[in-house]
Amino acid sequence: TEEETTGIIHRALGSADTVELANYLYSLTDGWPLGVQLAVAAHLGQGLARTPEESVSLALSQFFTDRIIKEQPQPVIDLLEALAFLDPDLCHAVGEVGAPVAHVQRLADRTPILIGTGDGEWLRLHPVARQVLTNMQMTWPKARRQQTARAASSWYADRGFFEEAAIQARLAGESDAALDMAEKAMQEMTEQGRTSDVLRWVDDMAAEDIRSRPAFWSPAAWAAINSGKSEEVAPLVRLIMGKADLTPQERFEARLLEAAAAAYGDDAAALELFASDWPEPEKGAPANAVLIHRLCHATLHYLKGRPEQIRKLLSLTAANIGKADNSAIVRAYADYYQALSYLWEGKPALAYEYLQPVMTRMTVDFDQRHRMVSVIAAVYAEAAVEMNLIDEARNVIQRRLPSIEKIELPDAVISGYLAATRIAEIEGRQDLAEVQIYGLISLGQQRRVPRIEAAALSHLARFHARHGRMAAARATADELERLVDGFSARLPACLMDILRLQLALAQAASLAAAGDPDDVGRAVDAALAAQRLALSLRRGRDQLLAQALHAHALALQGNGRSQVQLKDAVATAGAWGLKRLEADLSASYLSRMGPEMPEAAVRPVRPQGQNGHPGILTAREYDVLCGLAAHLSNKEIALSLGLSDETVKWHLKNVFQKLEATERKVAVARARMLGMI
Repeated sequence: TEEETTGIIHRALGSADTVELANYLYSLTDGWPLGVQLAVAAHLGQGLARTPEESVSLALSQFFTDRIIKEQPQPVIDLLEALAFLDPDLCHAVGEVGAPVAHVQRLADRTPILIGTGDGEWLRLHPVARQVLTNMQMTWPKARRQQTARAASSWYADRGFFEEAAIQARLAGESDAALDMAEKAMQEMTEQGRTSDVLRWVDDMAAEDIRSRPAFWSPAAWAAINSGKSEEVAPLVRLIMGKADLTPQERFEARLLEAAAAAYGDDAAALELFASDWPEPEKGAPANAVLIHRLCHATLHYLKGRPEQIRKLLSLTAANIGKADNSAIVRAYADYYQALSYLWEGKPALAYEYLQPVMTRMTVDFDQRHRMVSVIAAVYAEAAVEMNLIDEARNVIQRRLPSIEKIELPDAVISGYLAATRIAEIEGRQDLAEVQIYGLISLGQQRRVPRIEAAALSHLARFHARHGRMAAARATADELERLVDGFSARLPACLMDILRLQLALAQAASLAAAGDPDDVGRAVDAALAAQRLALSLRRGRDQLLAQALHAHALALQGNGRSQVQLKDAVATAGAWGLKRLEADLSASYLSRMGPEMPEAAVRPVRPQGQNGHPGILTAREYDVLCGLAAHLSNKEIALSLGLSDETVKWHLKNVFQKLEATERKVAVARARMLGMI
């Protein structure tokens, strides 16, 4: 496994910085234990003479060449050379074998050159062996190579293996025939999520060839989106929309391509336009398109702070996932948004519990180097950090950070990088934490996604403030303010609210750290602004963080009620499963506030009736009312107050009766009118 490979590398080299080498080595050896050992020995023997990649690749190539291939009789070597790109039955068809195919099973039994696929009797060449044999093929006379490839192309095409036929036609030097075959394979490759395979064809094509072959337009656009090249989508969409015989399904897919590119690029305005024009998918659209349509709507709900709408939408999606051709990929995207909706609300335990079986399923559905594995791992690591499961988070994120850097989804990148940053800080590696934050800032700038850059700068300002670097915290908050001001007239309201929330949190932390009375007053205002924004966006963790920052600023002003507010934030963090936030707030703020106040002093302020008599609500009914005002569900109110769901329902019934309300919104509105909250 990848974990075992990492362990072997770490024990051999004695360095923690072995993750990228382990990933490369696992990919190169295909998990072959002896190959891993040979590669490590070769790397140690070469010293600094070659890069690790060069030394291990050379060692494995030499092993296969000298110890296996050259030890075989010439007819078997001929067979192996043919197998580098031919099916065993095809070897007979094109006349390239002088040895019976029975040798294949013997080689599989005795050597690592052939590997079982777990699918019946099918075998495949070890990737290093294939490269060695391909190099040997290049010594064949050109005419022999082309004749063999031409015969192979016909054999594959007759059996409907158009991708393989296209590859062989290209080897035979028949470019037009290769593109004809590739056209027939494009849709299947796209539905299977094989972005790199599609790009291998598209990137080698001349612009005129692409324009003249409509079957490439949609697959090329989806591949561009999945590879972070969204700027290449618009020209392809124009080609699709310009078709004389454009069908309604093709028009819908063209708009869907624009929406998907907008989701990856954080273009909320384009998503809003798509949602307005296409509230429902085109009638008769394939299952894949229907599911992607719903995921685009889910992205918009996410950016607008509607996590409950995401879950409602995904519940409708679940029944149709199995109908999609690329159901594993679509299911992974749905899982990603489901977990994100919980993290958005500040409920990491729900995200963690949801993703545990998903992480297991990903090992079955995907190669571990697939981008969706890194997407899910990033969100899982963030949930684990929030629950203070640091060892587990480290194991998940450490070897995947280079892959996460290449992910197109903004929130997966933010989750992965900030999880790694917080792990480094918790372990006392402030230097590493700062490097990782700046890496995230750079990614946001490169991709021109201000939400990524704002999340990183806000975290950096609070990071500096926590460690007493007041000037650095203030400078970072000022940089974030310039970023937000620069986009104020260019981004839709929902994205600006997210950016302003990040700015308010950064300002509250940096201004309070300065300690100047005027700055502390501004910190109070910034924290209140952050609370309002977090509440409107349903950002649960940010709401509690803003509440704690507000309490900290009040304490600096000598306000005796600040401890009440902070204790409430700490307790709620614990109830919601935000164990890391609970620990951080206790260590950073609560421990600095001096002796604990008497119990009577830390109770929330209750409304009083006229002449000093208690209000119409009991203390517990008032607590439940405050939960309603914070837009909490019954379950969330129960968790925050340590009550059962049934008890909360009982108190709610009493609140409705006393306020003469028939629903939650009316109860909150009447309580505000009466000055109770």
